[in-house]
Amino acid sequence: MEGLGNSKATGIAAGREIVRMQRLGVLRVGSRANKLLRYLVRCEVTGTPVKAYAIAVDVLGRSRDFDPSTDSIVRVEIGRLRKLLDAYFDGQGADAALSMRIPVGQNTLVFARRATTGSTQAQVAPAQPATDGPLVGYRWPAPDARVASPAQRDALSAARAAQARLPVDQSARKLWPVLTVIVATAVLVGAIAGILWQMSQQFSEPLSSARAQSKPLDMPVVRVEALRNDLPAALPEDLRDGLGGLLHADLVRALSAFRTLRVQDRAPSFGFALTPIADYVLTPVLRRTGGGLALDLTLTSTLEGVVIWSGRESLPVFVEESFGRDFGPPVARDIWQARLETIVRRSAVAIAAPTGFVARDVLRRAQAREAAGTPQAAVETAYTCTLRWHAFDETKEAAQAARVRFCLNRFLRETPQEARIWASWSMMRFLDWTRSGATRDDGLLADALAAADRAVWLDPSDAVAEEYRGSILMALGREDEALRSYTTAMRLNPATPDMIVVSGWYLAERGDWQAGIDLVNQAMALSASPPGWYRIPLALDAFRRGEDAQALEQAQLMLSARDERGRVIAAAALRRMGDLEGAEQQLRQLDAGDAVAALRRLQAVFASEQILGDLAVALGLARDVLDAFDATPARGTQEPAEQDGAQEAVEAVSD
Repeated sequence: MEGLGNSKATGIAAGREIVRMQRLGVLRVGSRANKLLRYLVRCEVTGTPVKAYAIAVDVLGRSRDFDPSTDSIVRVEIGRLRKLLDAYFDGQGADAALSMRIPVGQNTLVFARRATTGSTQAQVAPAQPATDGPLVGYRWPAPDARVASPAQRDALSAARAAQARLPVDQSARKLWPVLTVIVATAVLVGAIAGILWQMSQQFSEPLSSARAQSKPLDMPVVRVEALRNDLPAALPEDLRDGLGGLLHADLVRALSAFRTLRVQDRAPSFGFALTPIADYVLTPVLRRTGGGLALDLTLTSTLEGVVIWSGRESLPVFVEESFGRDFGPPVARDIWQARLETIVRRSAVAIAAPTGFVARDVLRRAQAREAAGTPQAAVETAYTCTLRWHAFDETKEAAQAARVRFCLNRFLRETPQEARIWASWSMMRFLDWTRSGATRDDGLLADALAAADRAVWLDPSDAVAEEYRGSILMALGREDEALRSYTTAMRLNPATPDMIVVSGWYLAERGDWQAGIDLVNQAMALSASPPGWYRIPLALDAFRRGEDAQALEQAQLMLSARDERGRVIAAAALRRMGDLEGAEQQLRQLDAGDAVAALRRLQAVFASEQILGDLAVALGLARDVLDAFDATPARGTQEPAEQDGAQEAVEAVSD
């Protein structure tokens, strides 16, 4: 390795290596080690002395009265960073162009650049070319210092002399160029054939409607292309390369967390490898705009050759300041990182969520096949059935309920090993329970929990199954178990806005309205078309604060998303605003016109005695009208066929 002096070029090279370490997961963004390494690089590049006090206060967050004689945090963090750098540059980063080390007993970085190939060859190059031996194209090594002993060198020289006396096959020597050309031509033809084959698979599909119609509607493959940089070459190399690498890796990771699709990282190499042909291609492009930088994302269907989704996300205008200038101010970096995470999460949700654009496109193709005469049973798969469940769960559209229930029952029998079917069935039973107004010890909740447990057992890495299990456990009053399930779901897929809403819901229900509503609003910002149930806490919070117009607006948005639970909130808000006729109109549209039953449905998912009492009073009912919730009400809200399906599921769980 060659030592380096202080220079801006060294700082840029160090920044590029830090980005690589982040991409490999060696250095976590925002961690103490990350901040400390960036600080030490800045000091080394700018020639600023490294002071333990400055590290403690400016990097590690200690107060101004920090005393290094009583607080060893600097020594501890420096030691941890030293071990991290040594492990990385001795392992994954052994091929790095620039290495960074912290010598024992010091607080400063030492840079070293890897020696160039030319300098290495200068040290070990052979003395001179050797003469030809009898094998065409083979050269004996020269007897130089690399042969250990004089006896070995003498033996090698004697062998070469003996070989030199053998006749040389000149015809073979003449054929060598011809053979070389033949082999090269064969390799070239093979490569061209592989390229043409791949191109024919990718580009002929949009022209083949028959092929698109015949392909099974199973979990599709989405290929994430390498991020294309349309940024000016004058921008810092760290920005053009490092930012692109981080965006690409984060997109792949976020999409992979959803169980609605399979992710293929970049295009497969040309050749004859049996790689699955992508159903969709996501193309990210980073370009300069009038207001700064923008990330353009385009999702294309390879089966039909059409764009099914596109989006543009802006990056902060000062992002260029975050690279190449001592890594930019810390506040700028933090804002940029937060913005990057938001972009990735929102894009992943739009594409891969169970009600995202890929799911919608698959259901559209299924509908087209049925319209073309393909029997429904031949079109439906376990995958499309779960997508139908999520579409129904988003809108609660009564017209879809029967078909969703039928397909779930079918695949519970035909594919009992499918975790996603069991997860969907668990929440279908939970919705049945919320509609019936039943008590906690009702069999519907037991059915729901048994199905959720089976889903988690079949696929412990499914975030949706854990989320559903948490909701059922919370309804059963088993709060500690529910929180564990919620925590697991958030760890498995931190990009899903559902869990953010659930977390906010939990806080609001327990009185911390401000923190809860903040979380719900974060989830709303991540979702292009949030389902109606996201708005329940927002509507209830507005009603709680006396903002009746705002509560009415949220309730109407719930209704436009086909969530009928918004109707009783709208009626209560209208009555408090003095619009009695409008309130009565809303109440007449309730199922069976029963305001108490509607309040009970809300109580099943948001058990706030104060809010529900206020709603009851606004509707002209007694505040304690829901006190009889613990008494088992009359059932009869389900058809016998539905009960039979539930019993089949319970029996399957117990097998």
